[in-house]
Amino acid sequence: MQTPANRAIDYLRTWVNALIDLDPRSLACFRMGLGIALIYDAGLAWDVIDLWPGMQTYFDGLPLPDWAQRAGDVATLKLIFGGYAFLALLLLVGYRTRFCALVLLVVTGVHRSVSQTVDYHDDIIFHALFWAPFMDLGRCFSLDGRRGKWVSFGDRWSRIGAFGLMFNLAYIYLSTVLEKDDPAWWPDGTAVYYALSDVALSGTLGRWAIAHLPLAAFKVLSYQALLMELLGGLLILSPWRRARYGGLCLLSLFQVGLWAFMRFESFPATMLSLHAALLPTALWFCAAGACCCCSAALAPQFTIVVFGGHGVGQCGGAADLAVYRSGGTVALCGRETGLPIAPDIQSTGSMADVCAVATGLYRLVGLRRAHADGGGD
Repeated sequence: MQTPANRAIDYLRTWVNALIDLDPRSLACFRMGLGIALIYDAGLAWDVIDLWPGMQTYFDGLPLPDWAQRAGDVATLKLIFGGYAFLALLLLVGYRTRFCALVLLVVTGVHRSVSQTVDYHDDIIFHALFWAPFMDLGRCFSLDGRRGKWVSFGDRWSRIGAFGLMFNLAYIYLSTVLEKDDPAWWPDGTAVYYALSDVALSGTLGRWAIAHLPLAAFKVLSYQALLMELLGGLLILSPWRRARYGGLCLLSLFQVGLWAFMRFESFPATMLSLHAALLPTALWFCAAGACCCCSAALAPQFTIVVFGGHGVGQCGGAADLAVYRSGGTVALCGRETGLPIAPDIQSTGSMADVCAVATGLYRLVGLRRAHADGGGD
């Protein structure tokens, strides 16, 4: 019989494992989104790079070594930003992802010492790049993946990185809520009205809202923004899968709203890239199942047979896969051998969810076998 301490440890271990169970395809989306945001930021900096040395030298002193200043401040900065954009491109396509993320982290860390050209967005970039070298972001949708230059996501450093990324994302939102202690947020509820009244930050839809919506609507939006950040930040750390998905949806809707109403450049896109790392595996399984059902060229057609009184889900062709379901446990067995392909899959969803998971796993197993036989990846 387990003691309360042992039960608490087991519960804590299960909770941590649930948080760090990030799908490699979701991590690839995080990597690609971050690479696009870095390239976009480098392009914005390139347009005003001639103004940067004079402004920064006046305030903080130019943080470049003596040899760089003798070579020419602007020329050196262009060389640095060009290299920065090239590394971001390599991160985007997934070539030596951990090395590129580490170098980008060092460059971004140096840039953070520049007080006059750094904002909250740069802090988010730094936090994202801090955890990126820990994780294996090049496993899917990457040149590293095609070259076989990736390691299993189960390695210790990847788990540490996933755990840190989850808590860092929650910290970003929860700390932001705590910092919004101005009466304009609560109890007045006028913060959104004043933010959208700033012509430098307000977008086209934001200016329309200022011109047509009553003040009561902006109060609701102010309270809603606080509630979405607070609930979303808490829910993504929940031990329950559906609660985490709900928190992810709340935070993503919040960022979409910022993008639609305000001009924050690449900040919402960067935050959505962080959210992409949390996309559930079931979403990818559903996508794989849709591809299988809609296009015979992408995957072989087959029938899924579910035993245990739960009915039959069909995807065309002969019965190639049997899904044995007992309670919350699902075991997939091949038709020819009868041996388990992926036993002990926990699934408490509907029949459609089970079939979607089975479809994705079947296609994944087929792709792995083809790769092992030299027939593709």
